[in-house]
Formats: sequence, structure tokens, C-alpha cells
Amino acid sequence: DDWEKEYIGKIKLGEETDSYDSFGKTEKRNSKFVCDEESIGEVVGSFKGEIWQTPPVFSAIKHKGKRLYQLAREGKRIGMKKRKVTIKNIEVLKIKLPFVCIRVRCFKGTYIRSLGFDVGRRLGCGAHLFSLCRTRVGPYRLKDSFTQDRIEKIKEQGGVKKIIIPIEKALEDFPSLVVFEKFKTKIRHGQEIKAEDIKSIEKDFSENEKVVLKDDSGKVLAIGQSLVGCKNLSDNGKTLFKYKRVLW
Repeated sequence: DDWEKEYIGKIKLGEETDSYDSFGKTEKRNSKFVCDEESIGEVVGSFKGEIWQTPPVFSAIKHKGKRLYQLAREGKRIGMKKRKVTIKNIEVLKIKLPFVCIRVRCFKGTYIRSLGFDVGRRLGCGAHLFSLCRTRVGPYRLKDSFTQDRIEKIKEQGGVKKIIIPIEKALEDFPSLVVFEKFKTKIRHGQEIKAEDIKSIEKDFSENEKVVLKDDSGKVLAIGQSLVGCKNLSDNGKTLFKYKRVLW
């Protein structure tokens, strides 16, 4: 969830919609706007860094147990508070008015639809997100992925195992705890992990981070959440780890 994400989006200037994307109802239209490439580049670039944005009313955020998009479809628009998000990088790839193609690198919680809407407001012409493609999540890129049809063909040739990423590889960037051999069987039953069960620490971590439990050979045994930082593992009486999933 905390991995950096990369998107390529196409913003359409001069038109706002209720959902901030091309699937929504047009609410404002400005066909006579004037924007030069330099101004567009400056405005888009101004969103780099920590910014405040308001989530779209058509979103999966819950309000009193119900998704905002469900409420919006019922004609109930809930005004959401602005949230601080981080745009690691944003750049203009191509301009062919009324369309502006951008690449964005950001983190969890960022709405590219809101970003497109805000770009239009700052330019003074209005805008919505016309199309969007997520091209990367952490180390995983769209260009390295397989279509369902290709997977089926590889399966017919008996080569599926060759394209599956081992879970040890997928989780190699996560902090991990190596446990003693005698504790492995306890993991299957979700027994509480104690300081004396830990053989070593691979990569430091803080409280409430995702942590992997491994054995000496590097095999992933479980995934969970740290309830204390790695520097406090020896504290007596504290629960150290909350299981999310046992994998063996």
C-alpha cells in the first residue's frame, strides 16, 4: 500500500464533470479558453510536492458506513475535507489542446481525478481527467505484465511456473524478522511471537509497519504488522507482531 505509484493521465481542458472524469455528467463547459504551453507546464509543475486535495464525490471513501459514490448516485453529495498527499513528481508529456498528457509519481491516497480537476481550476478553464493508466506500483511495471491470453498460451506450453514471481522476491523490500526453527510450527497456529523467538532482524522498521517473518533459508512464513519498532523488540510484556496472513 505504501509503494510509490506511477500514472499516465490525459486531462481534457475546458470541461468539468461531477465525477472529475469522462464518465461523469458535464457541469461546466468553456470552449473559448486560451492556454499556452508555458502556462500549462508551470501550473502542472506547481503540484509537485505536498499538496492538499479534495477527494471526488464519486469515490470509494466511506461516510457513515456507505461509499461516497453510492451516496452521490442517490443525489447526496457529501463535502469531504481536504487531504494532504505527496506528488513525488509530475510532468507534461504532450499537449494537444484541449488535451494535456501528464505523468505522475505519487503515493497512497492521491486522486489523479482531483489532480486533473485542480489543474483546470488553477488554469481558470476547468478540466476533467479524460483517461488514466497506472504504469507502475513499486517495482512492478505494466510493461513487464502478462495479458490473460498470453498466460493461457504459456499455461498450455507448461511454462506458468517460469513467469510466477516467488513471494520471497515480491516481498524482498519489506522489513523482516528471521525466527528460530523451533518457532516455525507455532506460526501455523498464530501463536504470539516473543523477543526470544527472533533470531535476527533484516532491515529496520518502525511501529505499525508491514513486516515479514522468515526462516533461516529465507522462506516467507507469515506477513503481519509490527506493533513496536525494531529497537523495542526486547521490551517485556509487549505484543510484538500482529498476523495478517500465514503462508506455510
